[in-house]
Amino acid sequence: MPAPADLITAYEELVEYRPAYEEAKDMYAGQVGETYASERVKRLLARARADDIEEFNYAHIPVDTIANRLEITSVTVVRPDADDQTTEGGTGGVRADSQNTKTPDAEKGARVGEGAAPKAADAEHYSQAQAALDKLREDNQLDAESAGLHHKVSRDGDCYLIVWPASDDKGKVTAVDMRVNDALTTRVIYDVEDPLKVAYAIKSWTYDEVDAGGNKIQRTRATLYYDNRVERWISKPDKKAQALCDPDAWLPYEPVGKDGKREPAVKEHDYGRVPVFHFRNDRPYGQPEHRYAYGPQQMLNKLVMAQAVAVDFQSFPQRYLLMDPSADQTMANFLDPNHPEDDDDPEGDANASNLSADPSSVWKLFGAKSTGQYDPASPDTFLKPFDRYVQAMAELTETPLYRFGSAFAQTPSGAAQRAADTPTVNKVENRQSSYDATWEDAYQFALKLLGFDVTVSVAWKPAEQATDFEAWSVVGAKVDAGVPRRQALIETGYTPDQVDEWLGGEAAMSALLQKKVDLITGVANALQSLGAAVAMGVIHEDQVGALVSSLVGEVQQSQAQDTAPDSGQTQAAETGT
Repeated sequence: MPAPADLITAYEELVEYRPAYEEAKDMYAGQVGETYASERVKRLLARARADDIEEFNYAHIPVDTIANRLEITSVTVVRPDADDQTTEGGTGGVRADSQNTKTPDAEKGARVGEGAAPKAADAEHYSQAQAALDKLREDNQLDAESAGLHHKVSRDGDCYLIVWPASDDKGKVTAVDMRVNDALTTRVIYDVEDPLKVAYAIKSWTYDEVDAGGNKIQRTRATLYYDNRVERWISKPDKKAQALCDPDAWLPYEPVGKDGKREPAVKEHDYGRVPVFHFRNDRPYGQPEHRYAYGPQQMLNKLVMAQAVAVDFQSFPQRYLLMDPSADQTMANFLDPNHPEDDDDPEGDANASNLSADPSSVWKLFGAKSTGQYDPASPDTFLKPFDRYVQAMAELTETPLYRFGSAFAQTPSGAAQRAADTPTVNKVENRQSSYDATWEDAYQFALKLLGFDVTVSVAWKPAEQATDFEAWSVVGAKVDAGVPRRQALIETGYTPDQVDEWLGGEAAMSALLQKKVDLITGVANALQSLGAAVAMGVIHEDQVGALVSSLVGEVQQSQAQDTAPDSGQTQAAETGT
């Protein structure tokens, strides 16, 4: 049977964009080389072995600047709770780990499956869901894999996560595989009418196979993922890669299962969605973070190669001898004054000319009158444009210049650094917002396959944190102006989990102790003042006794309220901690 139109369309699109992703990968790795102005220049540099010089690759810096700040700090199941805990600055649903609070997001809950609301189950259900989530992350090594995914999507603009269940002999889902796939092998095809809806996805790769005659041949596999089925295809043995856009070049792929029986090429499912999750930094498809660094990096490559040749001439200058026009040319070419034996290219290997443009070479002209030396190119000819192209790369990619090294800009501090980092921080926060929704969607789908219909929350390391005196002065000013301390710390760049930990536990006990000290100090000061008033006859000592008894009673009542088991973090917040 011929391949369906979807396979040909998706495969053509996948192959069409592969060169762009390969270029992004090579540019990041510094494996692009130089674009030559002419074939003659190319031969000259090749003769000087300039191609052996490793490139000064700066194009990776815009990618790493973004990717290194995309760090997930926690992934938790959110449990809706009618008795929301109150913290300084607001209320929130209790997470399954019962250690932190976070405002529930109705929109996130709506993304589970086909829009089903989170189950109204007891705490045990959510505790089991959290345990399943933790095991899911451990089994798929997602702490490390997520960092790799963020790097790939930053480098290529697109990356994919395929989520697929593993079942036992009875068909029960026992585990879920979550695998990172780059854009060279995988691509999502969006619905033409609804660009926010995934129509289907393809994953295709090529591998070597040995045929019956012992010959090595290449075969191409392709898997199509739909919201109700998965189709597997394989190229015919006699079809070359360039012919795979022909529907007759494909066969249904029916692998042999563990039981020795062939599995069907089409496997239906009832998941209601395409199990491929698209991470992208733009829409509908992403763009490498270093895309605008390509041009400057190519110019840097040219400068490095050219200077590598010039360095030899600076170390060993080329010299010449000027001939005396009145001297006899006894060694002139007596075969043919037109020099027919010379190659068209005077620098070619077949040319026997003694006038070679090599370092330390001397042009020997018989009948010489005087000597001289060719001055090599000044290093400034290369270094000044080099610095300018690095600056252009920083400008075009909105990357702070100091990220490229102290040779170009000193690391700023305080407000200057925050101003320089503003474009980067904005970009990182934008990426976190986009990737956050995709991660949560993938985790919720994986948990649903395991039987948990819950909402998942992903927390990120802040894109920016206050570390200097000026930033902390702003925090202090906010608190003095009435901004809740929790909110002020979160705006500084610390996560809600960190702030809640600081404001709870030992911090709350410390605040309670401080309140008691303040109360005792206040009572002591009051008694001292009242004693002086009695001595002056302003007030009678019986009145003082009654007043003190009333005050001590209020202090004892306040202490009892502070130590009540349900006071918790709310009481700490009331004390100003």
